Amino acid sequence: MSRKKIKKIISKFSFIPLIKKSLLRGYFDLGFETYIVNSFFQKILRFNTNFLLHFTSRAIISKKIIIEEHSESITVYRSFATSGSCYYQAMNGIEIGKGTIWAYGCKILSANHSLEKGKLEEHDIHNIPIKIGQYVWLGAGVIVLSKVKIGNYAVIGAGSVVTKDIPDYAIAVGNPAKIVGYRCERCLLRNDSSHSCLN
Repeated sequence: MSRKKIKKIISKFSFIPLIKKSLLRGYFDLGFETYIVNSFFQKILRFNTNFLLHFTSRAIISKKIIIEEHSESITVYRSFATSGSCYYQAMNGIEIGKGTIWAYGCKILSANHSLEKGKLEEHDIHNIPIKIGQYVWLGAGVIVLSKVKIGNYAVIGAGSVVTKDIPDYAIAVGNPAKIVGYRCERCLLRNDSSHSCLN
């Protein structure tokens, strides 16, 4: 039976809250096998219970991860469900805008360890969340550190370590991440000397 047929059958039960939420977040589009494995870890083993998370990923204090509620937030939920080996440490909070995506191995760390003598195992709780804007793209293995704001439509290259704020439409790469260019605000392509926007 095809995915479309399965989804059509399941959608007849959308009056059930769990099925309705799963349909709205696009979980059934992931593939039945991925949905079952991730659901097993979430529902049966009680890992990461706020949203469907890839079974190889881990979320610390997932209730402090805020996802902008919008129909286009489906990409955010899909990234949580399909991007494996990610680590989300939300002690100070993580806010993610609609349309944002990320790849395997990303780490988002909202708190550092304390540098005070004898308190190395404690975390620096400052209640300043990491803010990731709308339609941001984080490449594989990106690390986002405490107190950082990433602007709307920004692109962070694979393996980058974001230690400072990144403005809207910026393209940043490296360790630490440095801005190497900007995206055109109309067509979203890289805005360099050879760029001529057709929009």
